[in-house]
Amino acid sequence: MYDLDSWKNKKVFDSQLDLNLKELKEESTYPAHWLDNIKFISEYSPRSILDVGCGCGSFIEVCKRKFPEMEYFGIDYATEAIELATSTWGNSFEVLDYKNLTKEKVQKYDLIYLSALLDVLPDANEAFKFMLSLDAPQLLVSRVKLSNEPNMYQQYRVYDAITTYAYQHNRIEFFNTIKSYGYSVEGRNDNFYLSK
Repeated sequence: MYDLDSWKNKKVFDSQLDLNLKELKEESTYPAHWLDNIKFISEYSPRSILDVGCGCGSFIEVCKRKFPEMEYFGIDYATEAIELATSTWGNSFEVLDYKNLTKEKVQKYDLIYLSALLDVLPDANEAFKFMLSLDAPQLLVSRVKLSNEPNMYQQYRVYDAITTYAYQHNRIEFFNTIKSYGYSVEGRNDNFYLSK
């Protein structure tokens, strides 16, 4: 059985923020997925973004630097993450599990951003289908691991604090799922931009 509350851990988000602050020193130190996501956002120019599973909220700083006119809002199910995000970056955050999102909430934003959400959940395929069912106009899905093997996950330790999951999506099923919900997709490394 897996522990879905493992991420509700202040030490993890403190460590995540420490790492992100180092990565934020200059654009040359940004992780590859941030750079890919900046390119996608630049190409599609959304006016607003909802960051689902925002963690400590560091992507808000990337957005402020690169897209100062874009409205950012982040949600995470971990109170520990949102308290840290709010104290670090301001009041653009809310404690909310992705499972409690509604079409009405999602459709207020031009772009729904799923950073590591589909990487760290043991039921990531079901989470993906749920997010697609909310009929967002555009989704930016980041850090997706694709494989020719069936969908699967493995457990591993992160930040020397918790056990989490690395999910691998079956490549064919991943793209068929996107198509079945009426989205077109553009890929760059392990990041994908979906639009209606």
